[in-house]
Amino acid sequence: MKKKLLFGLAAAGTALAMIPLFAAFEAHIINVTAKIENALAVNRESIEFGTVFPEEHLFEKLIVTLSNSFLDEDRVDDVTYVIKQKPKCQRDPGTDPTLPLHRPVDSITHQCPEGYSAMPLLCPYLSKEKEDDDKSLTTDLPPFDTDVEALHGDPLAWNTNDPLNIANGKLTKQGDDVEDRWDIDLLVPCFVGECAQDGKIPPKYQLDPELKDEDGSVLMGCDLWVEVNGVSLPTEDDTTLTVTKTVTNDNGGNNVIGDFPLFIDGSPVSSGVAVAVTPGAHVVSETGPSGYEATFGGDCDADGDVTVPPGGSATCTIENNDIAPSITLAKSVINDGLGTSVSADFTMTVNGTIVPSGTSIVVDANTPNTIDESDPALVGVGYSFVSLTGDPECPAALAGTATLDEGEAITCTITNNDD
Repeated sequence: MKKKLLFGLAAAGTALAMIPLFAAFEAHIINVTAKIENALAVNRESIEFGTVFPEEHLFEKLIVTLSNSFLDEDRVDDVTYVIKQKPKCQRDPGTDPTLPLHRPVDSITHQCPEGYSAMPLLCPYLSKEKEDDDKSLTTDLPPFDTDVEALHGDPLAWNTNDPLNIANGKLTKQGDDVEDRWDIDLLVPCFVGECAQDGKIPPKYQLDPELKDEDGSVLMGCDLWVEVNGVSLPTEDDTTLTVTKTVTNDNGGNNVIGDFPLFIDGSPVSSGVAVAVTPGAHVVSETGPSGYEATFGGDCDADGDVTVPPGGSATCTIENNDIAPSITLAKSVINDGLGTSVSADFTMTVNGTIVPSGTSIVVDANTPNTIDESDPALVGVGYSFVSLTGDPECPAALAGTATLDEGEAITCTITNNDD
């Protein structure tokens, strides 16, 4: 089975000749280790990309297979494992030079040992996608295997045990899937102020220029840890529950599947991943941003309750559809002179559409909406604009804009006074 571990997004497509002032990188990913328990065999040699350049796209290999002893043992069949990404430790200047140049972080605290410091982190540029033999990416991952999105995690507060930062794999003898081939894919990051204009590297993942050494380069690293987390017998009846998330953004919403954490009985799970559960009743739930309507389906009832039979499987779906925000316009008319006009005499608009006083108009989320009014017979002739007030999102003046979140509703009042 061929899979893909990506460092970053797709290739940036900007010729290096166009950015000759970019500094060179020397990137290493070494000390790939495995907690194998006589189950897996992992190529543990260092993976080194050597000297590379910002937004360059490179590939290396990582192979995970069932060990010979596991293949020869009749009483076991499946192995599940995880690939974690941990900070890489480098020997501090002045430390005993006979000590190894690199050491792994502590397996429990994830801290570097004494005399070592964490290198600039390359881990956020690591992700995984399934890849066919013809190199075309597909979305039909085998059961259990999971994706890790490109450019993920927080570069400044990395969490090794965050499920969103962990890739999952499964090998099985009965299923004739005894080897996983992973592509280690590096899209080299760039420095703030020196990135190509195509926006392939978001600001969050652009590097601080202060990381540069005297020669203008920076050495970055990340350790991959392959750990067995489950071994099963060929005769074991697996009871599984899969939660699949879909997000529909037809009203300007911009949230994605990863923005809605999923849970089975309060424990986090990943969308589309079969999870081993005990037979019987379970509760599927989610958290996430407001402004979306959630609908449970599949084997779950409307409240997310599901019962899984012994040795069987169930699939629950949760669809989140963005709720369109709305703007209500209200008119206030002050007649403290000789004016006799009322609110209906004024023409108020949102994005050019007339909105009578006290009524609402549905708009797209995350989009600027222009609030204005125009009636030359009144405004500027017999009446003056006084103020535009209301919710914090309301603009302060006519022709200003209001940008709303999904499902948000605001009221803005336009006040005019007779001259």
